Amino acid sequence: MAFGEELRVARQQRGWSHSRLIRALKDEAERQGLAIMGDASLKTALSRWENNRNVPDRIYRRLLGAVLGLPDAEDIAVRTSVYEQDIERAIDLLEVLTRWDHEDRPVFSPTTVLVDSDRVISGYLFARSHSVNDFRPQIASYVTEPEPVASRIRAAAGGMMNADFEQGGGHVRPGLIQYFRHSVVPELCVDRPDGQRRALFGAAAEVAQLLGWSAYDAGRQAVATRYFTLGLRLADEACDQMMGARLLANLSHQYNALGKY
Repeated sequence: MAFGEELRVARQQRGWSHSRLIRALKDEAERQGLAIMGDASLKTALSRWENNRNVPDRIYRRLLGAVLGLPDAEDIAVRTSVYEQDIERAIDLLEVLTRWDHEDRPVFSPTTVLVDSDRVISGYLFARSHSVNDFRPQIASYVTEPEPVASRIRAAAGGMMNADFEQGGGHVRPGLIQYFRHSVVPELCVDRPDGQRRALFGAAAEVAQLLGWSAYDAGRQAVATRYFTLGLRLADEACDQMMGARLLANLSHQYNALGKY
């Protein structure tokens, strides 16, 4: 459902006119100490938003979310609860997630949904049509087009994984977050030949999986699912179905461990 339709439905479900919604927005804006447009301009803006002729900016999305209970589509907790089709957006979300995670800030409330599992699974499975032949050239490209950056990432991840097993995820976690954010994410934005690109994204998916388990061990369950979900998008970009299957299995394991069968 487009944002304008969600807005109109949410307003009508409350039995509110545009005027009633404007009063609620002004009260909420005053409570938050925000200056917003006047009544006439706001009425015009609401009409355009509901008809999908325009979209509200961050301030008005936040106000509408507060008074109507609409999800903020730019909130990382919302965006990463489903399968992200846009690979560039997925990379951006991973950067934001690692930044917040490093600061150990409460990114999500205790009631935040882990992931929209139906949309994650169907989004991944039907994002593209693979066949066995799709993977034969890929295997050759890994051999004939070695990617030094991917090899370094895998080596670093392997070392951190061994330390994780020996010392526990708490010891490795801060360094792993920083490594992914500063050493892996920038490499994902560099253009490379297809084979090297797949190798790089496959290595990044492995680190995202390790980040997920480190968050899981730290009790940050919603953060863990988002690493697994975004890692799933990286695995898809790498055409690595085995890694994709492992990440889905990780989500299944986590849900079962939390009693969310």
